[in-house]
Amino acid sequence: MREVNFVVFSNHLAEIRDFFTAHFPAVQQIETGERLVLRLMADCGLMIVDAAKAGHPPTSTARVLWALALNDMEYERFVSKGVPVSDLIVEDWGPTMGGNVRSFLINLPGGLELQIYQAHIGEKRQLMTTGDGVDTRKVHGS
Repeated sequence: MREVNFVVFSNHLAEIRDFFTAHFPAVQQIETGERLVLRLMADCGLMIVDAAKAGHPPTSTARVLWALALNDMEYERFVSKGVPVSDLIVEDWGPTMGGNVRSFLINLPGGLELQIYQAHIGEKRQLMTTGDGVDTRKVHGS
């Protein structure tokens, strides 16, 4: 398993913690007073360090990309709660991301940006194969 972690220095620890508590209650949080660790996925974490306590200047800007399977539903959830978000857009992020990607951006306090995206938009993807290696789409005729 590959572990990916991001470290951001901020003077807005409490506001960022409150945002994730309110909008992503399933995200595991570990807070020590001078840092907040958010476990976004099993192999990806975001550490926000209190810049003043660490004697480090705040990170001027940082964008965290977070893949969620149904980001259009997440977008509607944020809009309905009055959270300021960018437009939900579809753009080509290249072959590595499977072409079209649907995403939106949330600006968190202190210059932290959270971009929630879903790759492979409009593409039928093989999710499983049978024991003999046949694509399940062929089995079901889709």
